[in-house]
Amino acid sequence: MDEAFYQQLVETTQVVMIALDANGTVTMANPAACAFFGYEPSGLIGLPVFQILSFTDLADITAQMAAQPRSAPARGLTATTFMGATIRVASTISTWQTPAGDTCYSLALRDVEAEHAAERSTQAELIRASNAIQGANIAVFEYDVQKEEVIVSDIWRDTLEIGEGETLDLQTEWRERVHPEDLQQALAPVERCSSGNVDRASCEYRLYTRDRSALRWMKTDIAVAERDKDGNAIRLCGAQQDITERKQAEHALRESVDQFRSAFDNAPIGKAILGLDTRWTKVNAAFCAILGFDDLVNMDPRSVIHPDDLDKDLEAIDAMLAGELDLYETEKRYIHASGKVVWGQLSMALVRDSFGQPKHIISQIVELPEQRRLQDLKR
Repeated sequence: MDEAFYQQLVETTQVVMIALDANGTVTMANPAACAFFGYEPSGLIGLPVFQILSFTDLADITAQMAAQPRSAPARGLTATTFMGATIRVASTISTWQTPAGDTCYSLALRDVEAEHAAERSTQAELIRASNAIQGANIAVFEYDVQKEEVIVSDIWRDTLEIGEGETLDLQTEWRERVHPEDLQQALAPVERCSSGNVDRASCEYRLYTRDRSALRWMKTDIAVAERDKDGNAIRLCGAQQDITERKQAEHALRESVDQFRSAFDNAPIGKAILGLDTRWTKVNAAFCAILGFDDLVNMDPRSVIHPDDLDKDLEAIDAMLAGELDLYETEKRYIHASGKVVWGQLSMALVRDSFGQPKHIISQIVELPEQRRLQDLKR
């Protein structure tokens, strides 16, 4: 191949290429180089390379070539354009000898600004993810299905109270600490993901503290991180979190609900829950006994309230729903299943949800003694 061919190749390639003499002066710059640096054609010729690339001096260039004298990459390099913009570049420097014995250089440059921006974005994302994991105190681990080996994070070790320098068999230690009744369900997510049935699985189980003095509730989430060419899972990633406080809160809530249900159902006085549609949704046995019905659920209260007392009750309910009244108390008459009139002391209170919206009304009814009925008859 002749010199004209090489000249044409250099001028038509999109790779940024420049040549330097022994003093570091630009002797050749292809069109791609002029466009990259923002110079007119031939505008780079005669410029010292130190003006457009972040070399300190000629010794800096030769230092880059120390390990590979013929061709070597230049590291940490930036380019300065005609307009003064700074761009990160990657460069390969090659050397050759002129007939006079002088050493000259050729540089092939590549814009890596976008790559650095993507790398910074990735690093920032990893830092955010790491901070989130650290802040949430989530223990992460990686499991090699084929080798049956596990790699765990520092938080995982802290969760199991295992010191950094301790050389325990982590899988054996974990298995021995899982409550025997929960071991099968604790292993299930790994088995399900390994078998290829699912991509993700989770479980909750109890784990003993290291001194076996207490049990903690743990939640583990497993996901397939890598499969082989046949689709078999070969690497799993997992996250483990202590959920003891959540479980304790759930248990306390269940106890509170059970206590409320028991107090409601077994109270010696009448209790009922009225929906926003003014129909009873829950009524205890004492209230049913007062009115002589087997069940009052879903019954319209209007059918058992004395007509003369109905309007006053409806006005009170409207006032509570409008936020004008928190508690309503009155003595009123009900119509017993037998048709007789029964007097009761009624108390109603509005219950709101966490957003402050009306949820339902709780009613309490105490049957008034027979003397009240006789006084009514006298009147």
